[in-house]
This record gives sequence, C-alpha cells and structure tokens, in this order.
Amino acid sequence: MGEVAGIYKARGVAISTEMILAAMEKNRLFPYESKTSLQLDVERGGRAEIDLFSGYVVNSGRELGIATPLHEKVYVALTAAIT
Repeated sequence: MGEVAGIYKARGVAISTEMILAAMEKNRLFPYESKTSLQLDVERGGRAEIDLFSGYVVNSGRELGIATPLHEKVYVALTAAIT
C-alpha cells in the first residue's frame, strides 16, 4: 500500500493514512481461503489483471521515479509463472 500511496500522491490524488489502514483492515478480514480475482486469473493462465494492477504500479513508479520493489517482485514472479 505504501508503494501505491506514493504513486497516488505523485499524481495529485489525495490518500490519507486512515484510508490506507482501512483498506488493509478490510483485506485482513477476508477469510484465508478467499481468492482474489488476480489469483484466479493466474491459476487459469491469464495475465490481464497482473498488467492492470502490479504492471500499472511498476510502470507508474518508473515514470515518476518512485521505487516499487515489492510490486516489481510480484509482477516478475507472476508473469514468469504464466508464460
């Protein structure tokens, strides 16, 4: 969330610490067994959401000069897993 927040702020989108914490808490409440749509895409051999989510963060970070090491790691691992 920190990497995403940095990109939001660089693009002039207001995001507060409270908003970040609320999003993280909401995610924490999902049952462990829940699968995200991104996870389902990867399991099916697709990559559309990888490019929309992690790919966007990685590319935006490069464009804006913001480090996104966690998203880069995820993006590389997931794209390698489905190609």
